[in-house]
Amino acid sequence: MKNKFSRSVLAAALAVAAMPLLAQTKPTFTQTVFFGDSLTDGGFFRPLLPISVQPVAGQFTTNPGLVWAQYLADYYGSNADSAWFGTGAGTRPGTGNNWAVGGARVGVNTAGALGYTPSLQAQVTDYLTRAGGHADAGALYTVWGGANDLFAVQAAPSQANAIIGGAVAAQVGLVGTLTSAGARYILVPTIPDLGLTPSSRAGGAGAMAQGTALANSYNTALFGALTSANLRVIPLDTFHFLQEIVGNPAPYGIVNVTGTACQPQIIAQSLTCNPTSLVSPNAPYDYAFADGVHPTTGAHKLISQLALSVLEGPRQIAILPHSEATIGRARSEMLATGLGNRPERDGMRWWGSFRTTNQ
Repeated sequence: MKNKFSRSVLAAALAVAAMPLLAQTKPTFTQTVFFGDSLTDGGFFRPLLPISVQPVAGQFTTNPGLVWAQYLADYYGSNADSAWFGTGAGTRPGTGNNWAVGGARVGVNTAGALGYTPSLQAQVTDYLTRAGGHADAGALYTVWGGANDLFAVQAAPSQANAIIGGAVAAQVGLVGTLTSAGARYILVPTIPDLGLTPSSRAGGAGAMAQGTALANSYNTALFGALTSANLRVIPLDTFHFLQEIVGNPAPYGIVNVTGTACQPQIIAQSLTCNPTSLVSPNAPYDYAFADGVHPTTGAHKLISQLALSVLEGPRQIAILPHSEATIGRARSEMLATGLGNRPERDGMRWWGSFRTTNQ
């Protein structure tokens, strides 16, 4: 039993060691392209902030930290900077692959305090226009939205069915549009459990229950509609992932899951949050939330790791049988050579099966 266990551990170690080389010789995706809201935004509003604060502000997290999309893009050698604006470039198109915009709804363009906020639908339309109507078949696309539509429901409860139904239909339509344009890999994260955010907690048990119910309803409707439309996506369950972190934060390196890393508590705005407004220097990693609803950069890193586990896990598992076969073949050839026999080459004898003159 001990030898069998050691062999399995060795195979697993070889598989993990081989992953960086495989990633370099055969990338999983040609690029990463993101559509979404503030959870994914790579700096859409940064050029609109005072130049003096742009280096330490402009994203909806504990600035100047990264969001999950940037961690994921870095892993695949892609670029998750804003596709809308170049750094300090005014209205010129950016060079990044991140079309997400803070405050974006799925199918409705809006105007916030900082101006025009293109919906996910507008983001996809502009992307395909710039790409000549064709989606890169080897790219990984992410379509993550719906949270701002649920905030709209909280502001107008009587319109809940219309708002959620419209957002779900729009998101399914975007997945269909990208698929028809040639996209093959589309990651669709669920809406996190909004009831666990500091903002919901501040509203009491009723607000927490409502936030959880709204997120759950949207996720159920979305994936039911995707299934009915026969659209293939890669689901990412951030809803239950947040529940796991909040329920047992220590294994994730999180200390505080109820307060906010940015000051003032709960009402802080992560877009302008910077090192001078943090609760403590290590708050971006000790806290789960930057402000009332947005994750810290430490929590974003956890989300990126969750995404990588979903995207790369099956690939790593597929390597294990190859590693086992390679180890078995090497053992067989070493043993056969020691006995003065020619190693078997048919692949069926790699596990050390051999004959002696006494058999």
